[in-house]
Amino acid sequence: MLRLGGQMILTLDNLANPIILLRNGLPFHLLYAMKIVPYYVGITLGPYRLQRLLKEVGFKILEVNTIMHCPRVLAVAIAHWMEKNTLPKTQRAFLRFLMAFEHLSRLPTRFLTGHFIAIRAMRC
Repeated sequence: MLRLGGQMILTLDNLANPIILLRNGLPFHLLYAMKIVPYYVGITLGPYRLQRLLKEVGFKILEVNTIMHCPRVLAVAIAHWMEKNTLPKTQRAFLRFLMAFEHLSRLPTRFLTGHFIAIRAMRC
């Protein structure tokens, strides 16, 4: 239990991202067979509904942001291939390329591109 005045950081899949919305609408066994999702994906929320829910249960929202703006499914597949077939220098260059996508978190469209919602809240 979080005491009064205590802060928490919570991350969830971002349901406002159209790719996440589509993924969550597909049957798990199909996603698992295609190796898109190797684990069960539970229920998630969009940024506005998450904020509303946390406020209803006594939290003050301090910060809301999004993380991981690269096209994740492609990035993971390419990274697995690169791990087996390229040199570490090339792998580091690919990671720098992926990190450039994080600049999208500064734009008003961040909730459409971010794979995860990150929220910081304080218990009141």
